[in-house]
Amino acid sequence: MNIRNRIIDLLKNSFTNKEYVYAMWLEGSDGLGKADEYSDLDFWFDVEDGYENTVLDECIEILQTIDKLDFIQSYEHPHPKIFQKNMHISGTSEYLMLDICVQSHSRGSEGCTFAENDIAEYPLILFDKANVINIIKEPDIDLELIKKIYDECIDRFSQQSRILKYIYRAKYPEAFAYYQKYACQPIVNLLRIAYTPRHIEYGLVHISDHLPKDAVNKIEALYKINSLDDIKNNLQYAGKLFYEAKNYADDLIKGMEKKL
Repeated sequence: MNIRNRIIDLLKNSFTNKEYVYAMWLEGSDGLGKADEYSDLDFWFDVEDGYENTVLDECIEILQTIDKLDFIQSYEHPHPKIFQKNMHISGTSEYLMLDICVQSHSRGSEGCTFAENDIAEYPLILFDKANVINIIKEPDIDLELIKKIYDECIDRFSQQSRILKYIYRAKYPEAFAYYQKYACQPIVNLLRIAYTPRHIEYGLVHISDHLPKDAVNKIEALYKINSLDDIKNNLQYAGKLFYEAKNYADDLIKGMEKKL
């Protein structure tokens, strides 16, 4: 048994019969069936309110039966009912970080409702004693949020002068930053609207897996810059790609409006 499966089985077997632990699942690459030698482990627990830190402490104790932990970091999650720690077991691959999130049971299915065949987020359920995890066929898409982001993309891309002024001033760091903000990001967000409307916030994260290959190739060309001349020369290409992405997003939005 490899170390990855050993860790999963060890934690699963340790918590299955704990009465205050209602559900345990994996997200990330394991949930999507894409784990490889570079993947971390994203554990999730649903537990009785008041036992969140108990479970995190027990995870540390259990994992130390494999070897000492050479890294433990607590994070203050933005959601008040999620408690999180990252850790690493000594002697294992440097890439095998353990990201452990524990949610209060009173949170319900708010953060553990997944769409069938979702390309970005899906659970590998280890156990679910309280039917916490909810799998639905097709979740609602927030059309108003999409329109808001769409309008922001149009507005931001129209401000090309912010890029050009730093090109003409021969200030590469500033030109690079503004090129990213006012050229690249609007294009990426429009393509996200077109192809992954439920996951616009992902930006470039896993975009090579989420978008068609030809779209990914175009984005790669957009980001391959080494000089002020590269940025300036790429602006014309960015304009062409922007309107292409805009047309894709327009089609998605029109299709959604027709369904209303």
